[in-house]
Amino acid sequence: MKTIGILPDWQEKGIGNALVYEVHKFAKNNNIEKVIYALIRTDNKVKHFPKDDTIIFRKYAAFIYNLD
Repeated sequence: MKTIGILPDWQEKGIGNALVYEVHKFAKNNNIEKVIYALIRTDNKVKHFPKDDTIIFRKYAAFIYNLD
């Protein structure tokens, strides 16, 4: 699964939780053994993210440049 981005006005409304939940439900229902997340923030707030079953195999850095 690549990146899920929720616009700031729509964050903290459960949309990210619902999307992740549906991905995992689909995977389990279709006997998919592995879901790979790319570029997930280490401080993500998704409640349905299966942290106990998660293996971090690569970390990334994100940068923001203000062009003011």
